[in-house]
Amino acid sequence: MDWKLHCRNIKQLDLEEVKKTAEVFKKKSEDIEAKIFQLSNARQSMKNNNILRVHINTWRKEMSYLKKEEKEIESLLKDNCFLWIFKEKAILETESVNLANIEKLQSIISTPLYALRKEIKEWNEIDMKDERLLKQNSVKEAIQNLSDCIQNLNNSLSEESELLSKSQEDGKDDLITNEYKKKPFTCNIKDMGIPENAWDWQCSNSEYLSTMLSEFIMLDFEFYNQLEVIKKEYESLRLTDEQLWNSDELEMFEYIWDTYRRQILHQRRHYTLDFLSRLFADRNTKEITDLMDHCERVNQLKDRAVTINRVWKKSRDDLSIRIQATLLQISELSNEKRLKTEKYQSQKELCDFLKEQVN
Repeated sequence: MDWKLHCRNIKQLDLEEVKKTAEVFKKKSEDIEAKIFQLSNARQSMKNNNILRVHINTWRKEMSYLKKEEKEIESLLKDNCFLWIFKEKAILETESVNLANIEKLQSIISTPLYALRKEIKEWNEIDMKDERLLKQNSVKEAIQNLSDCIQNLNNSLSEESELLSKSQEDGKDDLITNEYKKKPFTCNIKDMGIPENAWDWQCSNSEYLSTMLSEFIMLDFEFYNQLEVIKKEYESLRLTDEQLWNSDELEMFEYIWDTYRRQILHQRRHYTLDFLSRLFADRNTKEITDLMDHCERVNQLKDRAVTINRVWKKSRDDLSIRIQATLLQISELSNEKRLKTEKYQSQKELCDFLKEQVN
């Protein structure tokens, strides 16, 4: 078939019309993309607003929680059982120092301010020119004195802040060590080993009693090793965090983590990560998520350590009861055996006596 006959009905395209149609579709697509972009921005804005609302509600709950704790502490301090606190020598000395500081602050700031106010008031009330000029010098002098007092106060405060910062730096390692050594990752040495009253338990054989009491040492060794494994893992996590974060950041991070864990039930990790990302903007997300994972693991280790200490104490109590019961049974069996021996001996003597009588 001839191709000319096949294409005889095809008309030539109008390129101008094609361009106009393309422009129309391009404009429509741009409008659609703009609307989609606006909807995406609106959705993201709504999402951010909801997240911020969750943060606000969380810290509002935390503030209520802290106020409630403060009221409980105040009520406890007002109780007669705690009146001895205010009679302590250290408390009385601290209170006297605070009162002296308040009086010093009033003498440095408040008294010159009142004097300056009085001078300015008197100066404004006088209309005579000579007296006004006379008072102007006294006002300038009062302002200069007040400025000198404020400068002296700033110097003393800066010296105190430097001394305080030095003392905090000196005691930082001790604080970290105390934090590390406190429960639940530690055990009381007094609660380990053989109980003091165990040697007073009645037993006819001292060697057997020593063998039975050695089970306390074996039990302590087993639980102590479990606690040491947890402690080593906790220490490794702590050292890793201290290499990447300073002590203030770690303290802030732990407080925020505990707050969101206490106040939020659903999507806790998501909201915690969002707030920490806003707070620590100079940190990347991976560092924050790693520290969050470490906090979760530390909480698990703490729960595990608390469980081990609880089971350890219960096992020692059960072992003590079991050993005493065993010793009691041994004592009863020993008494029964002794009575049987005595009975047999008495019967034998009676038989010998009767035999002699018969003979």
